[in-house]
Amino acid sequence: MLEQPCMQPFVDDSEIVCFQIRGIGESCWDVDIASDSMLEDALHAATVFDQLTDGNLKTLFVGYSLGCFVSMQLLSHIWTTNTKCDNILLVNGMYDSQNMIQQYKIMSMLLGVVVQPHVKKSSVPITILHAKDDETIFLQEAIDLQNECMSIGRSCHLFICDGTHSHYSLTEQTFSALKTNL
Repeated sequence: MLEQPCMQPFVDDSEIVCFQIRGIGESCWDVDIASDSMLEDALHAATVFDQLTDGNLKTLFVGYSLGCFVSMQLLSHIWTTNTKCDNILLVNGMYDSQNMIQQYKIMSMLLGVVVQPHVKKSSVPITILHAKDDETIFLQEAIDLQNECMSIGRSCHLFICDGTHSHYSLTEQTFSALKTNL
């Protein structure tokens, strides 16, 4: 995750927690990926993060793709830990899972992997980076998330970049804007 283009502005001067859904992607499929166990894992990771960091740098939560759910779920329960979070970056993220390829939509529904219920549970600013030609999680998901944030007065910036779900690129302008906003 730290090798993703969106991470480059922050690698040198931030404390970063990155999330992906357990059992998806490069992980083994032979694990429990229920949303409750994902929260338990994330809360444990936050506790370990607290032990390994001193809190002097900005703390950024990052969720990529379905990992946006894990990041937002943790953020809505962060009060149970000592972890601070200054901002959250959601990359090619989701909102209510209605604008996704069918497999992700079905999996999201079955697992209860939906960001929407967690939007109102914290006030940490949200930054969204979404590839305009993403055909896995369509851009409309990011737009819907931004609209929800705006409707409740939560700070939210949406940056749209060129590329697809797994292969996106950042212009110098977007790179600078991310660095400024996070």
